[in-house]
Amino acid sequence: MIDNISTINIYINDNEHETNIVIHRNSILEILTYLKLSSVWNINYAIDLIVLDCIENEFRFTLIYIMQTFTGNNTIKIISKTNESLSIESSEIIFYAFSWSEREAYDMFGIFFINNRDLRRLLTDYGFSGHPLKKDFPLSGNKELNYSDSVKLVLYNKIELSQNFRQLNIIHSWKIN
Repeated sequence: MIDNISTINIYINDNEHETNIVIHRNSILEILTYLKLSSVWNINYAIDLIVLDCIENEFRFTLIYIMQTFTGNNTIKIISKTNESLSIESSEIIFYAFSWSEREAYDMFGIFFINNRDLRRLLTDYGFSGHPLKKDFPLSGNKELNYSDSVKLVLYNKIELSQNFRQLNIIHSWKIN
């Protein structure tokens, strides 16, 4: 099963009982299945899925799946890269605990997970536009919340800035456009 994968790098740090496996994004399900069913690795539970955003890279998102074993207290991290236009196969069919982490990654970064049974917004409103933890998301947001005394309702108003500070210039970030 695992012999078909050509891009696997394994880094083992025995002092801290930690193993890092760097793989291609299409191999995530195959590796997770192998680690769970293998008597050598014997992965018992999933801890978390962490997403890092490095906007200047072609594959800007680094996904880190963290798992652990009951025996030996070993930590295994599966590391893969993707961007906002590439979707990833959901890992909830192997470790159901990754379901909420995938929802959070979708909500905060816009990473789409194929075959996730419940890929709804988790931390933002349903009408929210954008993904707030992406590095190119405007700091002020897109809308502001105001209470209208005349209508007795809370209203969302679009934020409009007279300055052009919202444009991100990676090469010359210190210059104002």
